[in-house]
Amino acid sequence: MKKKISRIMGVVLTAVLMLSLVTLPVAATISQPSVTLGDETISTTSDYTILFQVTDEVPTTGNIVIEFPSETTVPASFLAAEVVVQTTAGFGTPRNANLGLDAAVVDETVTIALTNLGGDIGEFAQVKVKFVGVITNPDDPDDYTLTVKTSEETTAVESAPYTIEAPDVGGLPGIVQVYNPSVIMITQKTGDNAIRDAILAITGDDFIIKIGPGKYSTDVFNTANVGTTFMATGAADATIIALNVIIDTNEITLDGLTFQGEMTVSGDDCTITDCIFEKSADADEDLLVYDTTPITYTCSIENCTFDTTNEDGDEDRAIQVEDPGLSVSACSFIVDEDDEAICVEADDFEASDCEFTGSSGFGIATHGLTTGEATVKDSTFDGLETALILDYEHFDFTGNTITNCTGDAIIVTYTDGSFIIGNTISDNDEDYYGVVVDDNAGETYVIFNNITGNELNIDNNDTVDELDATNNWWGDADGPDSDSISGDVDTTPSLGGPVSAAKGDYGANSLDAKTATGVKISSDATAGTGVFAAASYADNPATATEDPAIGFFDVYISDHGDADTITIRLYGDITADSKVMVWSTLEGAWVEASDQGANTFSGYAWCRVEEEDTVPLIEELGGTAFAVVTAPPPPPSGQLPVELVAPAAGITGVQLSPTFAWSDVGTEFYEFQLSDNPYFADPLVSDSPKLRAPYFDYPADLEYSKTYFWRVRSSISGATSVCVDTECGPWAMGLFTTMDEPVPPPEIIFPEPQPPVIIPPVQEITPTWIYVIIGIGALLVIAVIVLIVTTRRATP
Repeated sequence: MKKKISRIMGVVLTAVLMLSLVTLPVAATISQPSVTLGDETISTTSDYTILFQVTDEVPTTGNIVIEFPSETTVPASFLAAEVVVQTTAGFGTPRNANLGLDAAVVDETVTIALTNLGGDIGEFAQVKVKFVGVITNPDDPDDYTLTVKTSEETTAVESAPYTIEAPDVGGLPGIVQVYNPSVIMITQKTGDNAIRDAILAITGDDFIIKIGPGKYSTDVFNTANVGTTFMATGAADATIIALNVIIDTNEITLDGLTFQGEMTVSGDDCTITDCIFEKSADADEDLLVYDTTPITYTCSIENCTFDTTNEDGDEDRAIQVEDPGLSVSACSFIVDEDDEAICVEADDFEASDCEFTGSSGFGIATHGLTTGEATVKDSTFDGLETALILDYEHFDFTGNTITNCTGDAIIVTYTDGSFIIGNTISDNDEDYYGVVVDDNAGETYVIFNNITGNELNIDNNDTVDELDATNNWWGDADGPDSDSISGDVDTTPSLGGPVSAAKGDYGANSLDAKTATGVKISSDATAGTGVFAAASYADNPATATEDPAIGFFDVYISDHGDADTITIRLYGDITADSKVMVWSTLEGAWVEASDQGANTFSGYAWCRVEEEDTVPLIEELGGTAFAVVTAPPPPPSGQLPVELVAPAAGITGVQLSPTFAWSDVGTEFYEFQLSDNPYFADPLVSDSPKLRAPYFDYPADLEYSKTYFWRVRSSISGATSVCVDTECGPWAMGLFTTMDEPVPPPEIIFPEPQPPVIIPPVQEITPTWIYVIIGIGALLVIAVIVLIVTTRRATP
């Protein structure tokens, strides 16, 4: 009976298990959904796009269930075009269908049937569900999440947070005042059209319009007269122009305003200073476009902030340079992924003292320029993907600092004699290079840089040209790690220390780098053919010392052409005694330049270098360290130090009347002091009158076993006058200990006479052993007598 019941229970359990496998969904896992809103403002109807990836196949008989937070308003039903489901192929065929009529709503939960999808959703497919303009955001700003599951999951997966924000209402338009060129206010306006009305009130050129805090949305800047200045009366971030702006009038000045939108500058001699430019739309934007076609103008942008990160967008640019003549200085750029801070597509461009930061993105990108010159100097690039993309004929990238790049820090795609010189390139991602050169990129000079803290330094993919990366500081005087260099790269010689500043010129026969490095180079060449470059060091770059030095410098000349003579001028605090020293690698020492001099009027020391018979030679200027030194003039004889001769320092056993002697330095007088204490308080011999000879005989006796202190210095003052520091040399001081007091010899004492000793006669003494023998004999006699008597009694 028990066996029968067991069989029945086994069959039932098996049937239940099989039924559960058929009826219950598999606990598959989808990826965490991401949610993107078309409008993140509270209480606003918006598009919702939900992305996730399925693990298992979802059949057309299945569904997708999305539960919105309770604060969200979801309509009771959807039209066909209001819900869209799209998928990638996965391990199946991509699907795309409108499923609004098959979407059921219960409270905030939407169940989307897949019957109209046209097929299954394949394994590992990406799924996008979009609700088009039908979901209303919550009323309170906060971070929210929703959940998603398919018919193949038992548990819904919570999405990544998405943010609902309060609207940026901004301020109402403020007061706008109009001043004439004499800075006298002639009128003031207010309201939505205050700026436009102020421009209409202008009767001539060079007027000033002062804009009070508030938010303005009238684009009328292009109707202003020549020379108009628009300036904020309050903080820049409180004075907002929330519209696209065109500046096409000449000599316009914008000062202290915030622009939310795109600006196009096409006027001449415009100045934009202390302004803020912010991305304002969920689309690709160029915050400022410089486009003066077909005329070449100039424009300067100073102390402004450009931020492309505060709205979504794939490829934003802070500044798009379409035409020559733009300069950007002391500006800050904040970018994110795929953004470019400055895109340069014209020559005669300069950026200086700027700051480029971001979690990714690009600093400066130059595109497709086969002619022209541009400069980027003294700027910092931190945390970008790439700091510089170089596609430019003559580009000067000088004095910049690049750190923490997540990709290759500098990429050279095309150039013809560009400089990457005097920069710091450090601490970039270990999987990427500091400098990458593409094939057929052309001549690039990577010299006088500080390239340190990188796992990978330079990658030259050019199969035509060797990359000149000589004269760089790699963190070690031995040069870079060979594993950090790839391709045909020349890194020898390397520098012995970090560079402070550098400057170079391509195709030159001279170089004026006085301001940048303190160096000028000139030659008698008829034309420029090579690279002339110079650098300066904060400290001695060589292993041997050359101190005191006015300065340390370096000179690089790649090709001196037909020059017979090159003159190098080194600037500093030059005196008539200044000398030019050259570092000799062969000797491992500083040596004097052979043909040199000092120009104290113009403040430089110079040396002349030729092809023969000079130190150095022209051919040795491929990176040569120089130093300017000034030897101090010798002091007058009365200020020279003396050396003590006798008594020797620390000696003991000195006679009580010693003779003191010291070196003769040729001075007229010597001051001598002798004391029994190191402070020379109440000296035994005072310093006046002074001595003329380099010795002194002490006239009395000193004490025994005592330490004395003495000192001498040279003097040019009179024999009885007090010596002042400017007339005296330094004291030379010694000490000694006198001899010990002599000990007298001990006194000899003779003993008094004694009476004669009487010796008694000698008495003979019987030895003890005689008495022992006598005793033994007596005992033997007694024993014999006793024996005889006893024997007789025993006889009958």
